[in-house]
Amino acid sequence: MSTEYLQERIDEILLQQGKVSESEIAAALNRQKALGGKLCSHLFENSSVTEEDLVDALSKQLGVPGVVLSGLKIAPEVLRLIPSNVTFARRVLPFEFDSRQNVVRVACVDPADTGLLAELNYILGDKTAELHVSVELSLNRAIDNYYGAQIGSTEASPPPNNTFKAHSVSTVSRPLPAPAYKESASAMSALLVTDQASVRQLLKVVLEKGGYKVQQVDSADMAIDVIQRSHFGTIFIQNGVPGNSLDLANRLKITSPTTKVRRFESLANLLVNDPQISNDISKLQQKLDLFTSLLTIKERVPRSHSSMVGYLVDRLCRRLTLTDKQRVMVLGAAYLHDRAKFYYMSVTLRDFRLLIDVVIRLLQSVYYEPTVIEILRSMYCDLSRRSHEEVPFNVLAGNILTIVDLYCETLPPTRRLTLDKLEEFRGSIQDRVGRLLLPKVFETFMALMEQEAVNAPAFPRRGQIMFYSRAPEFVFALENRLKSDGFRTIGAFSLWSFVRLYRRCRPDLLIIHIDGPPRSVIAAVNELKESGVDLKGTPTFVLAKQNVIDALTPLLEWGVEDILDFETDPEQIVFKINKTWIRMDIRPKSPNADEEYFASKGNLSDINLAELLQVLGPSRRTMKITAVPSARPSDMIEIYLEQGDLVYAALNNYQGAEAIYIGLTWDDGTWTIEPISEHERRQHNIQLSNEAILLEGYRLMDEKERANLTDPVGKD
Repeated sequence: MSTEYLQERIDEILLQQGKVSESEIAAALNRQKALGGKLCSHLFENSSVTEEDLVDALSKQLGVPGVVLSGLKIAPEVLRLIPSNVTFARRVLPFEFDSRQNVVRVACVDPADTGLLAELNYILGDKTAELHVSVELSLNRAIDNYYGAQIGSTEASPPPNNTFKAHSVSTVSRPLPAPAYKESASAMSALLVTDQASVRQLLKVVLEKGGYKVQQVDSADMAIDVIQRSHFGTIFIQNGVPGNSLDLANRLKITSPTTKVRRFESLANLLVNDPQISNDISKLQQKLDLFTSLLTIKERVPRSHSSMVGYLVDRLCRRLTLTDKQRVMVLGAAYLHDRAKFYYMSVTLRDFRLLIDVVIRLLQSVYYEPTVIEILRSMYCDLSRRSHEEVPFNVLAGNILTIVDLYCETLPPTRRLTLDKLEEFRGSIQDRVGRLLLPKVFETFMALMEQEAVNAPAFPRRGQIMFYSRAPEFVFALENRLKSDGFRTIGAFSLWSFVRLYRRCRPDLLIIHIDGPPRSVIAAVNELKESGVDLKGTPTFVLAKQNVIDALTPLLEWGVEDILDFETDPEQIVFKINKTWIRMDIRPKSPNADEEYFASKGNLSDINLAELLQVLGPSRRTMKITAVPSARPSDMIEIYLEQGDLVYAALNNYQGAEAIYIGLTWDDGTWTIEPISEHERRQHNIQLSNEAILLEGYRLMDEKERANLTDPVGKD
């Protein structure tokens, strides 16, 4: 069992000892997030901390002896005490035999693993194993150094009468593959390591069109298993993929040095920068569609600023009949410019030339595609001298990005596009036509947006959720599920980065996942609160194990919304979050709010009428609720509220509270909430309070359930 939350963290120990700086720890945590592996390995490889410092800190943390393996000479007879296949499988290394005490000292990463100790004692027979903690990276290097020549050998196999069976193996506890059993290599064979289904599917198409034979896995651990059986010319590894990517790369260096390893942050990064992917014109269309997909809206994914930019740039390029090759260049420039705006948030629209110049210098430093650089250079340029000249492609492309950039700054994607708003936008930039905007580009774009305004549906009103978790793999499924419901998500895996992101993003909801004893959970939440995280103003959910939830109830007094069991069905957590979001979404807006109110919609299976009325009452809003049951779509109830009070309801021949009592029994169907004007108000047919109606409704439902009656109109 992990003791992570029962002991002082290794980074805290090193900080206290003055062996490492905050910036070095932050950099190591970022590399760990991208590549996997132990934090110590990244600190050892990329900071000033020495192996001796790390071993000393690990020994203090775990309360066990440690060993520095670098430069240590181990006698061959000591190495033979443990079979090589066990050494590889369990990632252990015998380094010393004390004949007087009959003790074999063994280096490992987790000396608290009692199962490992039992296995080694069984293998050693009359000798006793003594576990010493070591730095993971040094241990892997030492094992590869001492046993690399024995890979595939049967010399050190356990004796036939030994029924030893290895326990489940951790991320770094896998045997190195034996070349003798590998399939034949092919330069055009590729292994794709990514856990993102969209990236996996799209990139597979590109690689296969390029002549690759592609095999796919969704974690570094699975890749380690695969490379034992097969050799690949190239392995594409996405940063942040689950498992130990660092261990995978180290193994490839030893067992398959000819394999090319291509790391990539995103599909766009790989398509634009990786020389392995051909630029052949015959494959351009496939790559263009894939690249466009990075920026355009996809089914069930909320429209973001980047998606709006990509969508409009692509549509405008098509309207202006640019070739596929030209569209690739323009979209690439659009993506880079929009991402730069995220990274340089302090640069305002007034400083747009400064931002563009920063991006251009950066791209020039890495010898980026010159055409893309020229497109960016042509943004927001003075066109008054070109009125009678033929416009070069880079100027046309830069003008496309300029008008789309202006539009997205003026009308954010979270606001619904209407013809009135579009006319306001036209008026705001009309005087720039001829100077900043090409007339043809301007008119084509406005015609395109008029069509968009006529056909555009209301965008889903979903907010941003920020995650904090020390073990992101536990919240991965929940995060994807919330994304499918239209929420935007962002995560942080250390307290300091969470606080920094919180201050910058100001999310709508917070989810804090900590797998540890109550004191660790409470301490972490308190640190967030003391750092300025507003637990009361931002609905906050704490995910913890069921057996510690009762001990965490003090967090509710701090403003935490709810404490949930993270081991339960994610759907239950999503249900609670959706209920909270609906409550937030329909709360009163500021009278100075510049956004119009759109109708909210939902399912009765998620939020029933009783829950809606409980939420809407305190909101003090004037609105209409319409609900339709799935069992009988011809039935529809209309409920009117004035300043949050129930004043009118009707369902077929039922009026007032009687209609609401029937609607309260529906557990499947749809509902809509919409504002009403003064002339839409109905004559009151309800005199009871909201609370009285709900209490009576619940009483009638209980009676009905006990009597096993059907409801008056034949519905569930």
